[in-house]
Amino acid sequence: MDRPMVVLFLLGFLMLGLVHRADGQLVIGVYDQRAVGGQGASVDGLVRGLNRHGYKAEAFTSLQTLTLLQYDIVYLSDMHSPGNVGREWTQALKAFVSDGGSVLQTWHHHILGDVGVGIQRIYGSRRMHVQPGHAAVAGVADFDASFGDHIIERVGPAGTVILTNDAGQPVAVAGSLGKGKVISTGLAL
Repeated sequence: MDRPMVVLFLLGFLMLGLVHRADGQLVIGVYDQRAVGGQGASVDGLVRGLNRHGYKAEAFTSLQTLTLLQYDIVYLSDMHSPGNVGREWTQALKAFVSDGGSVLQTWHHHILGDVGVGIQRIYGSRRMHVQPGHAAVAGVADFDASFGDHIIERVGPAGTVILTNDAGQPVAVAGSLGKGKVISTGLAL
């Protein structure tokens, strides 16, 4: 999936009324696990791309409550090895969402499973099918993912499927947890 698809997912958050800033400026925090000893792709290009599309985006390195509260949307990518995050990071993230924050979790992720969690890597399947009826994908057409692999989702009790692969397996889900919203996808965005 290319950068415009990331922008469409983020616009989905806006259409759902997930963020409310008096100045109208959406602030996106992109967690940089590599900067704190974790593994995963560099987030520098993602941050630059979001800023080029008119968003205020920045990388951050702490998953503690006071840091999370600075952002309307927290972007978590490839969280299989998040680095030095502290003991209470999952609780802080869940509280952030419950209190009204929004999270986009992509690729390897094992948190916020009430909406969705990646469970199985699939190879050789690039075609993605938009499941109509959810504001997060309104106006988005079926597309080919940039990478030749993706991870299918186990849909949680709060999740609604918004993308499937050619086999009909869920690849992206959206849902609410408390006052906040989550999009969980097995695509590498």
